[in-house]
Amino acid sequence: MSRGSADGVYRKECRAATITEVLELEPDGFFQPGDVPRVGLAVFNPTGLFFQPLAEGGVAYHGGAPLDVGETHLCTGLDHAPGTFHWPARI
Repeated sequence: MSRGSADGVYRKECRAATITEVLELEPDGFFQPGDVPRVGLAVFNPTGLFFQPLAEGGVAYHGGAPLDVGETHLCTGLDHAPGTFHWPARI
């Protein structure tokens, strides 16, 4: 989810991305309850590529919250926190 601009000129938008890294929190490779998974991403924007590696903090998963505003430009119809990733909606 792109962050949008502070002045509101650009709104937050869902963007296509490829996961490039996955943070392993435990030696067995599994996340524990309460852990927030973080990944490294290569994000595809209309103006170019954006890279957010784990070395720079990565990107956290956000499952979204229901919107009560009717029609939305967001791909899942849910409100996702800016600067996070979510799985795409099923088609």
